[in-house]
Amino acid sequence: MTESATTPLSDDDVARIAASDQFITLRRRRAAFLIPATIFTIVSFLFLPCSILLAPHAMATPLIGPMTAAFLFALGLILVSWLLLAYSVRICARLDVETAELVRTARKQLR
Repeated sequence: MTESATTPLSDDDVARIAASDQFITLRRRRAAFLIPATIFTIVSFLFLPCSILLAPHAMATPLIGPMTAAFLFALGLILVSWLLLAYSVRICARLDVETAELVRTARKQLR
């Protein structure tokens, strides 16, 4: 039986790949992006309700015409969310390519 790209790897093969230096480096790079991005997202999204509760008069202040500080902050959150989404898609696509290359290399070594 020949090995193809769709043939599942055995548990031992997966364990060997997971223990490799390349995979560990890949996981660290992924965590180096995901952890700060997650913290930034949580903090920025919690800042709006907290600021409305703690400083309602400041957040109700009209800044541009009838648009209040809270409204402008919410619009900024939408923009930042889309930018973070686009950036994370690029990062994840790169990591997917590197993961596929790592699995391809591991399959060649296992033959």
